Formats: sequence, C-alpha cells, structure tokens
Amino acid sequence: DVWAGAGVRDRNGEAKLTLSWLDVFSDALYQGLGVWTAFADTAIDYERQSFALRASVERRVGRHFRVEADGTLLLPTRFTAYLQEVPDSGFRQEEDFAFVGGLVEWAFTPSVTVGAFVTWVEAITNRTPLPAGLPEDDYHLSEETTRVGGYALWQIALRWRAETWLARRWRPELRDFRGGVSEDVDYEDRAWRGQATMSYRALSGFRADAAFEMDLLDVIRGPGQVPSMHSLDRHSTRVRLEAGWNFGTRFRAAAGYRIDLDGDEHTHGDWYDGAHGRFTLHW
Repeated sequence: DVWAGAGVRDRNGEAKLTLSWLDVFSDALYQGLGVWTAFADTAIDYERQSFALRASVERRVGRHFRVEADGTLLLPTRFTAYLQEVPDSGFRQEEDFAFVGGLVEWAFTPSVTVGAFVTWVEAITNRTPLPAGLPEDDYHLSEETTRVGGYALWQIALRWRAETWLARRWRPELRDFRGGVSEDVDYEDRAWRGQATMSYRALSGFRADAAFEMDLLDVIRGPGQVPSMHSLDRHSTRVRLEAGWNFGTRFRAAAGYRIDLDGDEHTHGDWYDGAHGRFTLHW
C-alpha cells in the first residue's frame, strides 16, 4: 500500500486526513512481471484501483472532556480474480466499505474516567462469475456491524487498575444469490459483550490480571444460514487469570488460564476453557 496524509496538532488534540492506494503493486506483479503459478495459482487484475480515504479527529474540551471521531471510506473498487492457467475462470467483484466511529470521555476525577462509544461498519460485495466461473459466484452481499457501549477506568493506586466495558452489538447479513443456485441468506445476530478486569502492574517485576468476560449472543433471524459457530445462540462466560513478569521495559512474559462458567460444549472438562502464554519484546 502507498499512502499520503496531512494533519494539524496542538496541545488539545489533533486532526488527520489520509488517502491510501491499496494493493498498489498487484497489477505490476500479476499483469506485468507475472507470478509463478506454483506460488500463487490465482491472479488479481484491477479494473478500478482501490483507494481509501480516512479522517480522524481527537480533541480535549476543557479540563474533563475528550472526544474522538474516526471515519474511513473505501472508494468503489472493481477487479477480477481468476486461475492463471484458466483466465476465463473465477469472478469479477465490486466492493464498497465504510466505517464511522465516535467516543466521548469524561475524566470524573484524576483517577476515574468514564466514556461511551459507537461504531458502525458496512461492507458491500457484488460478485459475478466469469464465462468459465462457478454459478455460486453470482451474488450480492451486504454485511453490517453496529456497536454501542460504555466503559470505566479506575486507577486505584500506582500499580492497581480496574477497568470495565459493556457493549451491545448488532450484525445483520443479506446475501442474494442470483439465478437461484443457492439459498439466500437473511441473517442477524445480536449480542451483549463485556469485560471487567483488575490489574496489578509494576514497571519492572510482577504483573497480574483477573478478569470476568462474557459474550451473550442470540440469533434473531436465519439460524443455520451462516456456516460458522456463530450460526446458533451462544452464551459464553469465563474468568481469565494471568500472571507474568516485566524484565525491565523491553521484555515481558506472561501465562494465563481461563475458567469456564457456562459449561458449554466447547470446553474440555468442567472448568477448563483454554490457556495461553505470551512473550513480548520491544526494541
């Protein structure tokens, strides 16, 4: 990708505007130099190049309030994707994408902050098969995700911090197959998601987290139409425990364990809901 941007900044915030040319070298590689088929059997040919425009603003208002706004727009893009050895196979695709987000934050006290946020994303795909393409590649797809929520942060002491967030999410999906080759999709799920975490942090030395996490997902319409684990109602709650060590400011190591609270069928045993380890190096 190649991008160019400009912005202004002062003591109370900043504003930025960026234009990006996405996948800029694809045509030079596939249509100019050529790519070995054993490395990439599928080629991309852009008929309308992919450009994205992004604008963001962050501003502190007075002593206690802070606001953010962010928006991204993918300008209409069109390309063909096909097997290099069979140029008439594959499909032609048009894409549009938009994102808008906003946040309002209030510093209630020097150690307590509360806020609210909203995000909206929409992606539209219109795909048609090439002469030797598959009939199921003839459809119009619209996907959307909306989130509204709030959060609170509390710096209890120098090394102790509590934070929590709660959000409501809506995800409708409409997929219209032209020609009746497959069943249309008219699907939506809605979920309450949230987390509450207590953290202990030392610049160098011991660190630990204890968190309660939940994801309460309900399918409103079209159950079974989306082939994934999200196609059915799913209520997940767990406790996540993590401990580690900061070796100065450059290297961190941590390990964690998750305790299942809802007894879902994806867990192994009555309580085990996964474990993890993490090593982080900064330079």
